[in-house]
Amino acid sequence: MSELSRRAEVIAYQKDQLQEAKAKAQLEITYEKKKCENHLEQVRERCYIAEQEMRREQDVINNQIFFFFYQMKFRFII
Repeated sequence: MSELSRRAEVIAYQKDQLQEAKAKAQLEITYEKKKCENHLEQVRERCYIAEQEMRREQDVINNQIFFFFYQMKFRFII
């Protein structure tokens, strides 16, 4: 085998290795992107649920305050 053909084989092998590395890197990027998107969606969902619970609690407290002052008003009138 001539030196020139050996070098051509090495170059072809390195190009193949580079293409495999690029493909692997792209798969990893795609995987990490999906993983982050899924995590972000889960966090958003948990925050939404927590926000809804806090709004319900706030409504309950507001109603309690309203009824307290409503009752106090009638106590002073009577």
